[in-house]
Amino acid sequence: KFESRYLGVKDIYNEKDVCCRSYWESYKDQFPSSLTAWIQVGDENDIMVPYKQSENLANRLLKYEGMIVHYELKPGAKHEDDAFYTKGNLDRILNDIKNELFV
Repeated sequence: KFESRYLGVKDIYNEKDVCCRSYWESYKDQFPSSLTAWIQVGDENDIMVPYKQSENLANRLLKYEGMIVHYELKPGAKHEDDAFYTKGNLDRILNDIKNELFV
């Protein structure tokens, strides 16, 4: 698995201490005072990251003060679908990020 190779262990799911240290919420006290997350996901059968997992991440991130979360479900899109990489979609995301940075 990618996660295991990245963390230099044989199987992250059988090494509870490594698995717990890799969990993003373990570092919540180190979040900056404001942070923006942009999450786009497709609802088509995604065997890599089910859209509900991304939806849950967005909802959990919103619990933290100063967190701005843009969550968008793209109907019919699959994991890394071309719909995410269209010029119109990327321009819209970059424009929103620029507006947030320079408000």
